[in-house]
Amino acid sequence: CKNRFRLSDTSFTLVLLFMSLHVLGGRYIYSYVPYDDWSRWLIGRSVSGLFGWERNHYDRLVHFCFGLLLAYPAREILVRTRAVSPAWSAYYAVEFIAAASVLYELGEWLVAVLFAPDWADRYLGQQGDPWDAQKDMGLAICGATLAMVIAGMSGASFAVGIPFVASWF
Repeated sequence: CKNRFRLSDTSFTLVLLFMSLHVLGGRYIYSYVPYDDWSRWLIGRSVSGLFGWERNHYDRLVHFCFGLLLAYPAREILVRTRAVSPAWSAYYAVEFIAAASVLYELGEWLVAVLFAPDWADRYLGQQGDPWDAQKDMGLAICGATLAMVIAGMSGASFAVGIPFVASWF
């Protein structure tokens, strides 16, 4: 029972990468992460300039990576704890990411409205986008779906003797 929730090296690395994105966002505040300065230094052009962006999209990257980097560990935990069958684990991992993303956005909105109604837009980091929460949730779901497709194509498996793709059928 001691190693029941021990993550694989892959899952541990993915969680560590995701937490590193949060450390960076916390250091600079998500809306002000200077990725344009870094890209100018590296390639001589700003990322925002290349894509025609007017806002800082670091928070969107983090929401996408929430799904991309944490769906695989979620699937691993679901299979190892036998919460769902391996055949359904990819689906439920994506659903878990979707539900967690919705709960986060609702909680963020509730905190802003209850404790700082005058600063809600600034606190939420919408940067003038009224659809920010919906886009963030959509990006998390897209990231999770992509992660499960990549895992499926690579043959990743957590069930003994059952390849990931074969477990879908």
